[in-house]
Amino acid sequence: GLSCPFYSGVTKDIQGNSRGNVTVIGAYASLKHSMDLGIQNIIISNTTIVYPQPVPTKIEIMNMGKDVKIDSATFGWTVNGEIQPSSTWKAANSSELGTGEKTVFSLGSFDASGKTNIFDIVVWIESVNGKKDSVSWNDTLSTPVKILFNGNNLRALSIEQLTPDGLICTADSTSIKVKIENTASLDYDFATDPVTFSIRVTQPEPFSLDPVISSGGIKSGETATLELTNMFPIIVAGEYDIEVFFNTLKDTINYDDTIRKKYLSGRFKTPIDEYFSNGIPAAFKSETNNSLYSWTVIAKGDGADSTVVPVFGDSILSFKGSVGSMATLTTPQLDLSRTDQPSLSFWYFHDTVPCEDYTDVRIIIDGTTTSTLLSLTKYTPPLYGWTQYSMDLPPRAIAQCVVLLFEAMEKSRSGDVAQYIDRIRITAKQDIAITDIFASEHNICDLENKDLKVVLKNLTDPVLNYATTPITVTLEVKETGQIFTKTLTNTSLNSFASDTITLATGFDLTKGTYTCKAYFSSIMDVKRDNDTLIKPVSVNPALSVRIHPESGENSNCLTGDFSINPTITLRNTGNMDIFNIKLILRIDTTANTDAPAYIIIEENCKDTISVGDSLSNYIFSSAYTVPWNARYYARIIAYLQCDSVLVNHAHEITECVDLEDFYVASIDNPSVAGGRDNVREAIYVKATVGNHSDMNPSTGLDITVSVRNSQGQQTDSFSEKTGAVGISATVNHTFTKAYTVPDDTVYYLTVYINSRDNHANNDTVTIKRTTDYTGINTIGETGDFILYQNIPNPANKTTRIDYNIPQAGEVIFCLHNIIGEQLYSETIQAASGKHTIELNTNMFSAGVYFYSIEYKGQKRVKQLVISN
Repeated sequence: GLSCPFYSGVTKDIQGNSRGNVTVIGAYASLKHSMDLGIQNIIISNTTIVYPQPVPTKIEIMNMGKDVKIDSATFGWTVNGEIQPSSTWKAANSSELGTGEKTVFSLGSFDASGKTNIFDIVVWIESVNGKKDSVSWNDTLSTPVKILFNGNNLRALSIEQLTPDGLICTADSTSIKVKIENTASLDYDFATDPVTFSIRVTQPEPFSLDPVISSGGIKSGETATLELTNMFPIIVAGEYDIEVFFNTLKDTINYDDTIRKKYLSGRFKTPIDEYFSNGIPAAFKSETNNSLYSWTVIAKGDGADSTVVPVFGDSILSFKGSVGSMATLTTPQLDLSRTDQPSLSFWYFHDTVPCEDYTDVRIIIDGTTTSTLLSLTKYTPPLYGWTQYSMDLPPRAIAQCVVLLFEAMEKSRSGDVAQYIDRIRITAKQDIAITDIFASEHNICDLENKDLKVVLKNLTDPVLNYATTPITVTLEVKETGQIFTKTLTNTSLNSFASDTITLATGFDLTKGTYTCKAYFSSIMDVKRDNDTLIKPVSVNPALSVRIHPESGENSNCLTGDFSINPTITLRNTGNMDIFNIKLILRIDTTANTDAPAYIIIEENCKDTISVGDSLSNYIFSSAYTVPWNARYYARIIAYLQCDSVLVNHAHEITECVDLEDFYVASIDNPSVAGGRDNVREAIYVKATVGNHSDMNPSTGLDITVSVRNSQGQQTDSFSEKTGAVGISATVNHTFTKAYTVPDDTVYYLTVYINSRDNHANNDTVTIKRTTDYTGINTIGETGDFILYQNIPNPANKTTRIDYNIPQAGEVIFCLHNIIGEQLYSETIQAASGKHTIELNTNMFSAGVYFYSIEYKGQKRVKQLVISN
């Protein structure tokens, strides 16, 4: 007996059938179709995964039909709108679904590596038992799934609103807050793992900040809003393109670490020229004061007065309401702080039909001071039609926050009167200045075919449109008498921006100064004192150079034969960058620089030195050798082909050399180029000693001979006195005592002066000698099997063991400890003759050992002492 009355808004029932005048309540619960399969549930068994692990997805299905068993079905599904491969369920082993029976079926897996951790899954039935399902309302099911990633992961969600709604004047700065979600299975602790955020803004002014969050935290699956700064500057009008990203060592995924936001500053710059052709702009606000009526945009001919035609474009602002209603049109916050003589103009429609409707034009300065600029009445006989109103804004309006309001009220009881406004313009005078005159980039000594350029700068907010306000720029060059002009008719010059204009091309510069005068003409410019610039353009490449002294000229004198890499300082004293400077160093033993030089070194300094800068401590890559003269002269020349000031491009210093020096010039016997020495041979040393002094002779020098073997052990040493050594002279001395050649393959012979002077570097000469054992073949070593004593003994770290075999054969070397245990063995295939074994003793403890050589059934043994 219960029924649903017919309703035109619902034309079909729950099964999709057309409804009649009456639909029986409850009929759908009792009427079952023969075949009906329904999706009961979407099952995600594991919502915590290892990124980017696939997510297995299952569904629960139920036979909701009356009498047909279901043995197969095909399903389609999407994840976040992306179609997944279809999946087919088939009953196995006669396990068809009977009426009311359920089963769980695996659809497959979806990829969780996308740029989100929330997945909207939609599953639907495509066919049942190979046919279309009889009932469709239960064939589709959707569910959102939130995935958590194992470990740590933070996701940047959004940059929160920067400034509160409803502010008349925004502050100079605001806070930047970001909303962050912990999409991982672990809680995140900022104190343990701080996160560095980066804020980047490119427009309208660059801004960069990298705050670090190091306190607090976010629990798994939760969100938090973090304040990154409360001093983000929003002084400049325009649209801010804000990018925020973060960096942390404990973050599984990085695709979700960056967010962006476009923020339209509450401040607007002039000019504003609004026709309302696209409705009321978002920056303007049309508000009702006490009714439902507001300023609205109407198309041409749609108003209460169809004869009111827009002055500009196809639309106008209109206000019409009931008696006593009011509405306000509010401009955006205007930043007039950098304008010159701002002004307002608009068009208002007057009528000769009596009424009391009016509009007040009001101004709010810095959010506090409100005053009325103008009061207009619709009925103003004998005016009829559009009238333009223009006015300068008061001097106090040069502020960062200025708001203009058009407050309208309908007082007429006729109810058919409307007020109209068209084209609101807020502008300011322009101040254009010439700020620079310069030549195009020119390298040192590359001064031909250059450009002369002039820089224009817009010193106020309004954009200078060259197309509507052409500017002619003139450049005069006094020295050449040339005049160059150019009229700008394309593009524009933005607020507080500069424009570099090329006036002359192919201009040849020479060393010297050019007096340039640049000026322009423009009907929009309000200040004339900065429209002309006279500036000298100088072309004066120049540099100075100084060489750093190595001695005190008369003190701290140098040592002859000492190697020096000289150090110099270069300074750019011209007005252009210099580089690739040729350097010439000259070392003379006479003050006459025209005489042949002792040493000349040339190299190029490739460093760039900016105007006014210095390159200190430039070190030559090549060295010179100090001559044996009491004085010598070091002269540096920095060569610049087009140097305009040649008085300081060179510098000379005097260096002193300490000649109070006795030295060993050479060992003459045994000759360095000689052959081998015989072991135990007696050799008489002959050496040459010298005196560098130009003042003090010597009656004789005490010199010493020292002989050491290959292990550094001294085997012989004795001293004698030479004969007199005169000023700047040398003496040959042959020792009266001979030394004995050590029993070693090599040895070292040293001759040195005992009474050393201040220059020890040349007091000693050492030569390396080799020996020939054939000189002591008293027992026929070349034809006998011999094992020699190790050298040195005791051994430290390494020792050398020599042996001799008469014919080629196998040699077995062994090392035993004192109780006979073999510690080391080596088999050697050796040729006939003498051989050496280098034994590393680091691997053995200090003590007494025995080493042996076995050759063709014969064995030789010797004792070895290790002192490691």
